[in-house]
Amino acid sequence: MQSTDVYELTFAVNHLASFALSHALLASPVGASLQRIVNVSSMAHGRGKLALEDLLFERRDYDGHAAYADSKLANVLFTVELAKLLRGRNVDVNALHPGVVTTKLLTAGFGMSGPDSLAAGAKTSVLLAIKSELRGKTGSYYAAGVSRPMNPQATDAAFCHAFYLRSAELSCVAPLA
Repeated sequence: MQSTDVYELTFAVNHLASFALSHALLASPVGASLQRIVNVSSMAHGRGKLALEDLLFERRDYDGHAAYADSKLANVLFTVELAKLLRGRNVDVNALHPGVVTTKLLTAGFGMSGPDSLAAGAKTSVLLAIKSELRGKTGSYYAAGVSRPMNPQATDAAFCHAFYLRSAELSCVAPLA
């Protein structure tokens, strides 16, 4: 499915929108006081596989589950690269899996419900946003309140950087230096 600007819609909503918002906030007067950026990803990122030459399903057959997994991997790649770019600004950037909460996306998009409550789903997000013990921990992926392994693509520094630059180009945002 495509957005009105011809981008794959899941990728546009789940990644490019938060990419652009993060950059807008960082460039604003609010950006000087930001201490943490928390990106909501998913355990589905582990199934993602991104290729810079086909981020928008232009060369491969469209699959909604793959589009979702790819968009959530994009959140993790962005988290890893942004954490590096912001090291000197003392801003922590982390990604998380919120659990499997029954939402419209889960029921309508995947035909299932989840075992986790709304409170459980919010727990890791809140923890990453406010827990003082996590201050200074950056560029990681969390689930159930603890740091977890990321998709191997997120450990490829060159790919993360190239993906960041491509995301900046797609979202018409000036990349951070």
